[in-house]
Amino acid sequence: IVSALAYLVRPEGAGLLIVGGSLLLYRRWIAKRSERIALKVSVLILGFVIFSTPYILYLRWDTGDWAISRKTGLVFSMALARQGWDWDESTAGDSSQVRIADFVAAHPLTYLRKVVADAFRSLGFYFEALHYSYLPFLFAGWFLFFHGSFWKKGDFIFLVVVVFYLGTFALIYVTRRYGVPLVPLSLGWVASGFVAMCDYFDNRWGKRSVVLTGIVLFSFTVGTLPKTLQAIGKDKFYLREAGTYLKERPGRPTIVTTNGRVAFYAEGENRIVLKDPRDLSTLLVSADGSYLALDRESYKQAESSVREQGWVSDREFSSGREGLSVLRRAALP
Repeated sequence: IVSALAYLVRPEGAGLLIVGGSLLLYRRWIAKRSERIALKVSVLILGFVIFSTPYILYLRWDTGDWAISRKTGLVFSMALARQGWDWDESTAGDSSQVRIADFVAAHPLTYLRKVVADAFRSLGFYFEALHYSYLPFLFAGWFLFFHGSFWKKGDFIFLVVVVFYLGTFALIYVTRRYGVPLVPLSLGWVASGFVAMCDYFDNRWGKRSVVLTGIVLFSFTVGTLPKTLQAIGKDKFYLREAGTYLKERPGRPTIVTTNGRVAFYAEGENRIVLKDPRDLSTLLVSADGSYLALDRESYKQAESSVREQGWVSDREFSSGREGLSVLRRAALP
């Protein structure tokens, strides 16, 4: 049931079903525990199916395809665009979403390079989401965790979840937002590393360890305070506003953009085309869309070319120094 509820909150929550089933099978075949594993796995799957089936059937009716998320293909397209790969062989109805299985079958080596590159990026985003000042304690906690038979320890399940999701993100799309849910699972190792440091100070310097521990805590607080006081997401809120505006445009228009977040929020009954921003000159000539969404800097660099190609300004969205320009074809009313 928990895996189904997690899936209904975020699509990647479905991975808990795979992790839970795998751990149950591990107990039976690796740890050699004589439990009713088949029954437990069946109950786990049944609980997920009962609560998730209505939504999955709705997605089938809404998109015409079996999927766990409406935007999985679009998110995968964002990953390709970020690495400079543009694939226009999509067959996802009225959208430019990339069917992952089709892409892997057609371009296996390209996909392999993407996975390898995103594997390192996934780990980097995980460290960034956790915050770099936590890393010394995390590494110390990992050292203690991996010392001995770690696969028999109670927090082994946390390791499985973290590794599973970091690998899954590398297969599809990597972003810091996806790595944030892994942070609470890692705080136990951070705390274990901090306690180990306190014990080391106490054994080495006795009463003076209190002063050293206080210095570490003060430095840790100073290092994390700027991030703690920073507003969450407000600097990018204009991208959501732009995406919502484009989503509401009538007539099922084709929307061409170089911004993945705008593409994510704009997707609806329209057609989304996500392009590589590094080839802006070619994009302006070949873009066959009704609307074009460019960041402020790109728009300033190509303003004259934009006008020559028949694009006119439709609306501006901004947040301080950053902004997004929405353009439309001059022929549109």
